[in-house]
Amino acid sequence: MSGMIKVHYCKTCDVEAKNPRSYRHLCGNPYTVIEREKERITGKFVVVDWFSSRSSAGLVVEDKYQGIRKSIYMSDLFKYLDGTDLGEITFEETKKETAYSWKVVE
Repeated sequence: MSGMIKVHYCKTCDVEAKNPRSYRHLCGNPYTVIEREKERITGKFVVVDWFSSRSSAGLVVEDKYQGIRKSIYMSDLFKYLDGTDLGEITFEETKKETAYSWKVVE
């Protein structure tokens, strides 16, 4: 794994855009693609929200002591769930179009 990552950068405003919605920053100037070292963050994170899209899903985690909030893809968190005791839980069959699965019933 490389220690570098490419990000969109606005030279005028000195800000990064990790997921830009256009080729220009809000100031109107075009982004420049730069390569920098990947960041690493360590903390005591708590799940505060979740997100879902057509292609993925994930959790929003927060370290309240440091004031850090990050969106993490579920595929990166599945390894931490192995062996987790979910306690007593009820599942119900579900089908969305041709996809058959189970869902949690509250």
